Amino acid sequence: MATESGAVLSRAPNKIVKSLKEYGYNLGMAFQIVDDIHDVTSDLSRGIVTLPAILLLESPENHWIEELLRQNREEGLRLVTDMVHESSVLEECSQIAEVFGQQACSALDPLPHNTAYESLVNLTQYLTERKA
Repeated sequence: MATESGAVLSRAPNKIVKSLKEYGYNLGMAFQIVDDIHDVTSDLSRGIVTLPAILLLESPENHWIEELLRQNREEGLRLVTDMVHESSVLEECSQIAEVFGQQACSALDPLPHNTAYESLVNLTQYLTERKA
């Protein structure tokens, strides 16, 4: 909304408004996934299931965990936390965030390639590459 509204308020052409809306959506998705990666332990300890846990639980060999969560939520959440850290799920999430980041940058193609453009690209790269 922030990127789109800035374009609307500046009376940018519809093509630019659409590009900035798409950029903002993809940047927001990348940000949320990176945040989920960084906060996976605290989120799960509070019972908040985010992308890393969802990917783990979607795996057919892990469907039994759902029953454990129903029977003993605390123990199940501890187990999911351990399994997330021992699996490739966090790397998968990083790759998904990178794809959203690439889509965000691609959405900027119709914009003039000036310092504002470079700042948005740099922001996206920083966001998707940041480490915990």
